[in-house]
Amino acid sequence: MSLAYSKTHKLDRRFSVEFALDNGQLEARRSPHVPKGRKARSLIPSYRKARDEFLASLDVPTLVIEL
Repeated sequence: MSLAYSKTHKLDRRFSVEFALDNGQLEARRSPHVPKGRKARSLIPSYRKARDEFLASLDVPTLVIEL
């Protein structure tokens, strides 16, 4: 039995990220692509906020470790 759940978050006017949880595996799909350089760094706060909101919506205790 698969319990798939996904949610898309806008990071800015152009970029978005879709978080999906399926069979205990978390995936992040960026659209239209993964930005590079300065643009990528500028989106980090929005990405973290979106990630945290998605994880909170799961209503299960979660630990995030960034490397």
